[in-house]
Amino acid sequence: MCGLTGFIDFNKNSNNLILSNMVSQLKHRGPDDNGCELWELNEFQVGFAHARLSIIDLSQLGHQPMFDETGKYSIIFNGEIYNFKEIKKELDKKGIKFKSNSDTEVVLKAFIHLGVEAVHSFIGMFAFVIYDMESSKIYFFRDRAGVKPLYYYWQNDLFLFGSELKSFHQHPNFKKKIDPISLNNYLKLGYVPTPNSIFRNTYKLTQGHYLIFNLKTKEIKEEKYWSAIDFYNKPKRELSLESALNELDPLLKSACEYRMVADVPVGVFLSGGYDSTLIAAILQKDSTKKLNTFTIGFQDQKYNEAHFAKETAKYLGTNHTELYCSFNDVLNIIEKLPTIYDEPFADSSALPTTLVSNLASKEVKVALSADGGDELFAGYDKYVKFPDIYNKLSKIPYPLNNVFAKILTHFPSSTFEKLSNIDFLKKHISNFGNNNSLNFKTRSILKSKNFSECLIDYSKSIVDDDIDLILNKEYLDKSDNLETIYANNLADESFNDNINLMLAFDYSTIMMDDFCTKVDRASMSQGLEAREPLLDHRLLEWSAEVSSSLKVKDGVQKHILRELTYKYVPKELIDRPKKGFEIPIKFWLREHMPEELERLFDKKFLEEQGIFNSDYVYSKYLKYIKNENVDFRQIWYIFVFQQWYKKWMD
Repeated sequence: MCGLTGFIDFNKNSNNLILSNMVSQLKHRGPDDNGCELWELNEFQVGFAHARLSIIDLSQLGHQPMFDETGKYSIIFNGEIYNFKEIKKELDKKGIKFKSNSDTEVVLKAFIHLGVEAVHSFIGMFAFVIYDMESSKIYFFRDRAGVKPLYYYWQNDLFLFGSELKSFHQHPNFKKKIDPISLNNYLKLGYVPTPNSIFRNTYKLTQGHYLIFNLKTKEIKEEKYWSAIDFYNKPKRELSLESALNELDPLLKSACEYRMVADVPVGVFLSGGYDSTLIAAILQKDSTKKLNTFTIGFQDQKYNEAHFAKETAKYLGTNHTELYCSFNDVLNIIEKLPTIYDEPFADSSALPTTLVSNLASKEVKVALSADGGDELFAGYDKYVKFPDIYNKLSKIPYPLNNVFAKILTHFPSSTFEKLSNIDFLKKHISNFGNNNSLNFKTRSILKSKNFSECLIDYSKSIVDDDIDLILNKEYLDKSDNLETIYANNLADESFNDNINLMLAFDYSTIMMDDFCTKVDRASMSQGLEAREPLLDHRLLEWSAEVSSSLKVKDGVQKHILRELTYKYVPKELIDRPKKGFEIPIKFWLREHMPEELERLFDKKFLEEQGIFNSDYVYSKYLKYIKNENVDFRQIWYIFVFQQWYKKWMD
């Protein structure tokens, strides 16, 4: 795994020192080697820089930027192509020669001889940039799931690109201005959704897409080469459970085995849940060598699953390492969050993910992570609860539905607090969030024209009504930008399968922008490469065409993945309620970081900053400090933003 960055400067105000400073910010992603290349042309400058974490072909032959024999093509590459040996063999049959054993050279040679179509043969995670000097074009590719990041900035004839935003700050002509649209979206979701970033004129390349920058015309063209939505829109296959298991098992084995290809030690993050247990079981089953597994735990048993992982490791016979963390360990990571995630990112599971990455990095250079199982096979309660709620409320006929929606706007939150305590409703609405979210999301369902439309509102952690109170008017955005972005990630409702529709939506949004971002930054901050077997695109393509009846049966989520896991481990070892990778941040923040809270929620600072409604935000902070009832997500999201602001803007 590596870091890449660079520029295209038509003003010709860049130089080698700037390029070197940019790549220095990515040293954590590639501590083993770095390289820079600057091309000076009459009309522009092009700079490529690379920080290398050596995983395959540890020799200097894998140094980047890498050139072909003619010197007319150059590449910088971040990621892994797991099937590079097969591709290399096919190219070798055509007389194409190689000087290294690296997958980077395979990507470059495949592109030279096949063009952009070469990307369809790659199985892996990647972001790479290729400079074709003959055509005066530069190509930017991102993998199908969006595991590897790629940012770019285009303003005033300056184009910057990189694996992380922090490299951009080293260019003196990068203008960092907060984008109000992105700020609104961050507060709604806890992250900034693709294609936007927290800064104006700065973007993320979408999963399964590539850019072509024409240096002669300054034209930038974005093309799609793969989309999860396209596969979800295909007709569903009706398979028996036995047939489905017979297809899924070898496919998952292939995905796992590919991700063990490395010239360095490899391990597995083991939580004791279905996904990580299945991955570890598949890899350990036919191996004579003990697999390295890693987990972290907490003393508070409400949040601790380390003992489950230990039991699983003992059964599988892995070489298991565990660490029980204190708040001091977490505090150390909280202070580093704005550096690790250089745009606001509020998924608190980033904290334990960074801790387990640190633990694993002491023994291995590569670790397999089990992210993706819930989004492929319907592992969350919401995949059962939300369609059920929608089906009930959507039966209210027009215009009564709109009448009820209008009435709800006048209901105080205390009314919803009473409603949410009714046993029947409590069982069905727990995923709606706080009482204001319950009110807002219920109104959304009542007013929506279809399931897809209300799914967008359901995805919000902090709803529009609350955003209107949190932000100052000049930072409020009413453009429905989030709705526009998410509307592009919705599958066709014609196949009448709301569970699969939700899965398609989550894979193309929260999976890429939340979970992939979380694992990439957390692992790379520790110099560790994290690989995601469940995000192998072949698994998505298979799962997308399978009916949701194999994913959810009798209200039980992840039915088919559970049944496959039972082939490898006893049911009683694994069959227990899902907890999730969480820490008690709500309590720890108040108890152990009062000075930091006071600094970030200081009334004077809020007023000077001018972003937030200082009266509202400060009042929420006081309630939280006094342990009064308050939506903690608002506190945490603002806390994370303020940390980021102090680091990058203040």
